[in-house]
Amino acid sequence: MIYRTFLSEHRTDKYEGRITVLKRRVFFAEQAIRPTGDAGIGETHEVLLVENGWIVLSAWVNVKDPSPINTTVDLGYGPVPNYWGNGLAIDSIGRSDSMLTSSVTAYMEDVLVATEQFTTEFIVNGASYGDHVSVSSTNDADVADVTLTGFVISPNIVAVTIINTTEGELSLPTLALDLLVNKAPLSGQPVLLTSGDTIDITATTDTKDVDIDSGVTEVCALVARI
Repeated sequence: MIYRTFLSEHRTDKYEGRITVLKRRVFFAEQAIRPTGDAGIGETHEVLLVENGWIVLSAWVNVKDPSPINTTVDLGYGPVPNYWGNGLAIDSIGRSDSMLTSSVTAYMEDVLVATEQFTTEFIVNGASYGDHVSVSSTNDADVADVTLTGFVISPNIVAVTIINTTEGELSLPTLALDLLVNKAPLSGQPVLLTSGDTIDITATTDTKDVDIDSGVTEVCALVARI
């Protein structure tokens, strides 16, 4: 039996609202922020005011005029300052990527015995401490008997560990891998602001300790009223 609930008007609650894009530019030449302020933490620009009862569906930054090389910011709000971006680069024009990808090849000269592991490192420009790393193989058959893990060990460097999960020896001279570095793992969950808040950018030292005293960055958010 199929019950078509959506055809029964008295069972459907319909809310008509609106979706809005909020935008505001930050001119750092007018008000610079430093990665290490007086309190030893990054200084913050409160950029977008989101009123009570609005849901933030997504947020991002567009760089209109680059800031000094190696400048990065977190994008978030009060309780979670990097909710929509951890160490986002703002030193080149365009949208700052919160998802980084890289295709690499791991070379293992030695055979892995049972439960042994092998770790190798790769350059992924833009990777920062705290980013989430996913590792997969371009050929599933190659990794049927291994576990793959990845993590950021220093700015722009991702370490991948290959673990032999069999009870015998494993020989994989080369292994083609796809790396996905997620700089905003929480951002898939919309945020309901019950008391109103601001969307902020905070200067960080994810790459280097550089004062952000020039450039123009636009903070954007897709919001909906409920």
